[in-house]
Amino acid sequence: MKEIFQENEWNLLCETPAIVLNSVGGADGKLDKKEIEAFIQFAKRKNAFKSILMNNILPDNPDEYINSVSSKKYNTQELKEKLRLTDNILVNNLNEFEVKQFKHHLVALGMYIANASGKLFSDKISDEENDALVQFAKFINIDINHLLRSTEVDEILKHL
Repeated sequence: MKEIFQENEWNLLCETPAIVLNSVGGADGKLDKKEIEAFIQFAKRKNAFKSILMNNILPDNPDEYINSVSSKKYNTQELKEKLRLTDNILVNNLNEFEVKQFKHHLVALGMYIANASGKLFSDKISDEENDALVQFAKFINIDINHLLRSTEVDEILKHL
């Protein structure tokens, strides 16, 4: 699948899991151990997912990947630019089904990370993480409210 993208496009696509991890997991100010563990678990199950692109870009060695990307911070403008460019790359190189499938897997990754931490007797997803998920989805042209009313994210997450 890598061969259908230019090198800089592929590199940006491979960065998208880091963008999800850092923007959603780090929305409350820091990545915690449970969020990192959730990312690692998600990445290790990559071959169970239906999105071929997601399977190809998730790291084979998530621990090593985490060490190289966990300190990366994205300001809102940089996040917007990278994700809008990612959306354009997807639309220009994949069919509509593959684009939607990949984006849904990215949102599922964000949901999984956001659900990983939280306090007992409180919502697992903080307001900051929820806002980050909404913003992330908006930048990749996904209506997250519509998506979450469907069972698509649940179908992805049941493989974990």
